[in-house]
Amino acid sequence: MGMNGPSWGRRYGEVKSAKDKAATARREADRLFVHAWNVQASQLRERGEPSPTLAQVINGGYRFLLVKCRTCKTSAAVDVGDIRRPRDTDLTTLSRRLKCRDCGRFSGEVPRVMFERIPSDAD
Repeated sequence: MGMNGPSWGRRYGEVKSAKDKAATARREADRLFVHAWNVQASQLRERGEPSPTLAQVINGGYRFLLVKCRTCKTSAAVDVGDIRRPRDTDLTTLSRRLKCRDCGRFSGEVPRVMFERIPSDAD
C-alpha cells in the first residue's frame, strides 16, 4: 500500500467483486419473486399483484411462459426471449394480449399464465 491508499488494481478488484455479488443477489431475488408469483397464481387461481416484469423473468432464469386457456384448456409454451415488448412490461399487461385462437375472440377471460424455469448446470 502506497501513500495514497490501496493500489488502483486492488480497488478495481473490490468494486468488481461487489458488483458481481450484487448481480448474483439480484438474480436470486428475481428468481424467488417469480417463483412466489407462480405459487400464488397456481394455488389461489388468481393473478398476483404486483406481477413480475419481463426483465425480472429473464434475469431470474425463467425461459418459458406457459399459457393455458381457461375456456378450452388448450396450453402453449412461449419463449420469453421472443416476446417483442419492452423489458419493463409486467405480466398483467402482457396476459391481456394472450388469447386462444379458437375461443379467445369470444371469451372475456384472461388466460392462466405461469413461468417455467429451465435450470442451468450451476443450479
